[in-house]
Amino acid sequence: MKKVLSLLITLMILALPLAGTAESMAAGSFFQKYLEEGQRQVVDFSLQLGDGAQSMLGDETGSMVQELLNAMKIELAAQKGENKTQGALRILMNDQRAADVVLAVGEKGLYAASSFLGDKILMLTLEQVKNLAEQVLQQMVDEGQLTQEQLDQLKGAAASFSGDPEAFLSSLIGSPDLQGLMEALQGVVSQDPEITAVEEVPEGVTIDAKMRMSLVLSKEGMTRVTTELAKVLYSMPVIRKSLTFAAQQNGQEAPSEEQLITALNRIPEALEGDLPLDLYMNETGDQMQFLSDFQVKAGETPTPVSANVLIEMAEAAPHLAGTIMVGTEDTSATVFRGDMRLTGADGGQVMDMDISTDITENGETYTALQENIHMTFASGENDINVNADVTVQVKQDASSDPVTVSYTASFGQKDLGDHAESNTMVTFAIDGLGTILTVTADGRTDMAEAWITVDEAVQPLSMSPEEQEILMGEIQQSAFSGMTMLLSSLPSEVQSLILQNADALTGQ
Repeated sequence: MKKVLSLLITLMILALPLAGTAESMAAGSFFQKYLEEGQRQVVDFSLQLGDGAQSMLGDETGSMVQELLNAMKIELAAQKGENKTQGALRILMNDQRAADVVLAVGEKGLYAASSFLGDKILMLTLEQVKNLAEQVLQQMVDEGQLTQEQLDQLKGAAASFSGDPEAFLSSLIGSPDLQGLMEALQGVVSQDPEITAVEEVPEGVTIDAKMRMSLVLSKEGMTRVTTELAKVLYSMPVIRKSLTFAAQQNGQEAPSEEQLITALNRIPEALEGDLPLDLYMNETGDQMQFLSDFQVKAGETPTPVSANVLIEMAEAAPHLAGTIMVGTEDTSATVFRGDMRLTGADGGQVMDMDISTDITENGETYTALQENIHMTFASGENDINVNADVTVQVKQDASSDPVTVSYTASFGQKDLGDHAESNTMVTFAIDGLGTILTVTADGRTDMAEAWITVDEAVQPLSMSPEEQEILMGEIQQSAFSGMTMLLSSLPSEVQSLILQNADALTGQ
């Protein structure tokens, strides 16, 4: 009985991600309509080692791994029908099935088939699935992973959601009183903003500024905001339960409302004083630049912080750029920079983003992080194309050599009238080593495969102990046959390596 339960619990856990594959794989794509028409979606994943990975593995190992990857694909398939879904995970060797697991959820329960189960389809009724889930949870209580109180809370939450999902979700949020928070937000600005015309554009302002608005965000006012925000959060049952659960996992008592307030108040308390803010705008208001200089507490000596953020709302090329300096360049400083621009091109869009971190130590400045992203988006009535080039350079300190990692990615999807197809390719490379790995995913929709939600499925939990023992013996034989089929499909060098290791483990 225990063997049967272990097998069924494993299959039930595997069903959670696979059974929902149809919805998750097709959401927001051309695939969705064909799934709704009864087709299935299939995605084949394959890997290709690059020169860099080959050199790291060595000729013999690299050649063996590449031979395996050339032959192998991982296939995910999904389909949905009325009140049922089905997902499959398959290992293909030279485009032939070497192993698979197929799981489905229907009106009557959960179904499982596999090359390791032979020709049998196993089935659990919904009531049996519920009982197995309770056994898993109770085992977690027995092993100390959950307390009985937490288990009771989970059961209560599940029952509430099943009975009235809308009321359950409402019970998680509760009825928070936002009046105090709204009043606190209104009091953040300590005085009326000062608006003046700009006669001379100050240093650091790069736009043709015509107007300046100066205001001061009160540290005391921001503390009131975080205080009221903490009260609102603590009033939500879901937040209190989450805090309690996290504390119990660490062997601590659940935090009180005052402790949550104290934690959030650390944000404004880090300021040395009020937060001044200057906003500059051009004549048409489509260019804005925010400047702020303030200090934060850092031991006995306050640390200066300077922020400069540019927003350009040009219709053809919206642009966002910012610089934040923590410290001073003549001593030690960390400067964060970011720049993002969107432009239109050939019926699509192009996004360019640059992110960097410069560090000054002992009067010497080096770039610790430099990331460059270039992406293109294009879509038509029957096709979508996305391409990305990303380069990340990291430098540990001023004297170390930088390490540059790059990857390129492309995604395309087409609606071909009677089915849809997609292709995704991602390539990783390291400067100085070359290409490390290329991942390819080819997708399509086609005719749905046979459903395993059949009436003749075997129900192990409805069997007598003697019948279960016979079933387990048959499954063990099928599992051995399935493993033999998988092993025989592997390249000969890989087979030899596996058998050698198996002999070493068994002492033969």
